[in-house]
Amino acid sequence: MSENREPLFFVESSLDKLKTFLNYTIILLATIYVGKDFSANPVLITIVLLVFLIAFYYNKYSQIRVYRDSIEHTFKHPVDLFSHRTSILFSDIESIEMDLKRDGANFMLIEMIGSLLVRYTVTNTIRFKLKDGTEKILMTQIFKKDVLKAIEVLRSVTENKIQIFE
Repeated sequence: MSENREPLFFVESSLDKLKTFLNYTIILLATIYVGKDFSANPVLITIVLLVFLIAFYYNKYSQIRVYRDSIEHTFKHPVDLFSHRTSILFSDIESIEMDLKRDGANFMLIEMIGSLLVRYTVTNTIRFKLKDGTEKILMTQIFKKDVLKAIEVLRSVTENKIQIFE
């Protein structure tokens, strides 16, 4: 679709990118620490290392790219094989609905406290209603102002042919 072209607009969640790489560092250091005593209890250490491997796999951050003909949302992982991309052609979109709750500094403290106590994350939701009657829902940790910029670029490229509800 838009794989080898330059995007018109690109944004990523810098707070989640920082959290993701801090988590990778912690996972790496914990793996080295636990793995060095593998012979002491191989079964328990294997289970702990599997938990670290699962945490490594699921630790990703959001990116949005707007191209001339499509929008792409990526949950980015350092190992690209584990990244997840969703691309939607503008010609397939009938309307867009947005529920944007994650807004800058308002949620940074809540996010930090929430990630320590329970897995609590405030996300912004973008619902794409497609012309074939289906929906694609993108949930992102990218801040409201950046999502709105991406939608504004989308609006200008499509010349306001897509209904957008905020």
